[in-house]
Amino acid sequence: MMKNTSSSPKLAVKIVLEAVTSETPNLRYLSGKDVETWLDVKRNMSDINNTIKVDDMNRHGKAN
Repeated sequence: MMKNTSSSPKLAVKIVLEAVTSETPNLRYLSGKDVETWLDVKRNMSDINNTIKVDDMNRHGKAN
C-alpha cells in the first residue's frame, strides 16, 4: 500500500490563496514535502534518469 504523502487541505488552501492574491505571481507554487522532494529529484537528474527515479518513487510510495 502506498503511503499518503499528499499535502494537508489547510496547506493547499494557504498556497492557493497566496497564488491568487500575489502581486508577483510564480509559475509554480509548491505545496508540501512530497512536491519539494519530487522537484529536487527533477532538478538534479537527467531527463531519462528523472523519469525512471520519479516513477520508482511513485511506485513505492517514497516521495517524501
